[in-house]
Amino acid sequence: MKEDFVLVNETYRYRMVRYWLKGPKAGTHEVFIDNLSGFPDNISSNRKGTFWLALFTVRNDAVDKLHPSPFIKAQMSKLPKAFWPKPKPYGIVLALDEQGKITQSLHEPTGNHLKEITSAREYGGYLYLDSLHNDRIGKYKLPG
Repeated sequence: MKEDFVLVNETYRYRMVRYWLKGPKAGTHEVFIDNLSGFPDNISSNRKGTFWLALFTVRNDAVDKLHPSPFIKAQMSKLPKAFWPKPKPYGIVLALDEQGKITQSLHEPTGNHLKEITSAREYGGYLYLDSLHNDRIGKYKLPG
């Protein structure tokens, strides 16, 4: 991988932006993936063309309703966390290719095993999943 760009999550806009560092597009940016099904957190690369994106939780109706009002959303973000909408207990990780297309989608809809996943890292044929709020690390055997 040439490291021509960096990916930046825009958590409350449900998207990721690609900023070009090298090449003919250097100094420009573009939406890499938009309208995600949840709140993007950390992203990692397997250095073979796949990016693993951890989504902290699925989208929230209350936050979606505030989306058209950036001022109100910004004011809400200044409130103590106790007043923020509560995340649904849900585990979700996406695999993306270098064009920002979803190639795999892993879900744990009950949140009983893993929820609020904040990072996913591929190593040795497994995907390791972590969260700020779990008492364990997930280990998922990748196909192939």
